[in-house]
This record gives sequence, C-alpha cells and structure tokens, in this order.
Amino acid sequence: MTGQSSVEAFKTLRLKIAEVKQVIVDTQAIRRKLIESLQELYNIVKRWAAEDEDAARTAAYIAQTINNIAKAYDEREVDNILEEAKKLLETLKAKQRGEGV
Repeated sequence: MTGQSSVEAFKTLRLKIAEVKQVIVDTQAIRRKLIESLQELYNIVKRWAAEDEDAARTAAYIAQTINNIAKAYDEREVDNILEEAKKLLETLKAKQRGEGV
C-alpha cells in the first residue's frame, strides 16, 4: 500500500477481489467443458476396455482425471475466503478511520 492513500488501496483491493471472482467464473466454465470432453473420451475408450487391458487402464486413468478435476477446485471455498478478506478489509478500513489514519 506504499505510495497510495488508504482509500485508493482499498479500492485497488476491491477491484482485485472482483477480478479473482471473474477468474473463478471463467475457470468453472473451462473446467466444465474439459470434464465433458473427457467424459466423451472415457465413453469411447470404455467400449474397448473389456477386450484390451491397455484400454481398461486408459479408461481408469481418464475417470481418475475427471474425478481429480472435479475435486481440485471448490468454488464455494474460494468465495468464502474472498468474503472473509472483504470483511477483514472493511474492519481495517473502519479501524483506520477511527484512528484518523
């Protein structure tokens, strides 16, 4: 926050939080498309899995990848973190106002 007033710094932080939330939305859409594509690939490879050990391994790997992608990112957790950050910023802002900073 060096070189900026407290008000400017808080505005900058709020903008950054809004940017992160947009990235979350964009990431969710990309992740959803990726999972859909992997699901289609899994369905194709799964047909061969009964006859081919390598296909079975590949199908299992694709399924594991889908599961990992689905679990790797919890949007609600990030939203909670951002909300907590906002609350902390507001508390700090109020404190600075009260102290005349």
